[in-house]
Amino acid sequence: MRIAPRILVALGLLLVSVTCAKADTITWTVNDVTFTNGNTLTGTFVTDSAVTSILSWSLDVTGPATIADFTVVQVDSPALPGLIGLGNADFSQNVALYLAADLTSAGGIVDIASGYNCPGLACGILIVKGDTYVDGVASQSVSNTPEPSTILLLGVGMGILGITNFRRRKLAGALAA
Repeated sequence: MRIAPRILVALGLLLVSVTCAKADTITWTVNDVTFTNGNTLTGTFVTDSAVTSILSWSLDVTGPATIADFTVVQVDSPALPGLIGLGNADFSQNVALYLAADLTSAGGIVDIASGYNCPGLACGILIVKGDTYVDGVASQSVSNTPEPSTILLLGVGMGILGITNFRRRKLAGALAA
């Protein structure tokens, strides 16, 4: 087998084995959020890769101010990416977290600048410490379909190899004659 066909076969096998990873969601963990009423916010929430929507969550507000205890059942996605708004069924109990920077599609650590926990009119202000932040980790799905740019690059490479092989054969035929 000549070298050019071997290269074409290798490139073809490479195309078949190509997998592409793409961030689908970002899981954010709330860290060390304590309010002046003594309550804490714990849990995680998941955003889409563009950080425009909260897709799911498991967040609880608990602590000594038991009147302020609640499980989050509503989120305020339009406030993203710079504000996280959470609440009970009618938002009479709610939490707002103002971020020092916007959440990003890459995830990472984003400090919480300020916030509050309001059970009705008795709001607790967030006690901001150096380690009050949300931490995002992007999850990726793997697809066996290569991206169009991968196919284009492979096609260009195979075309160049084909032209080179054609010219080599034509030159060999001219020299033989």
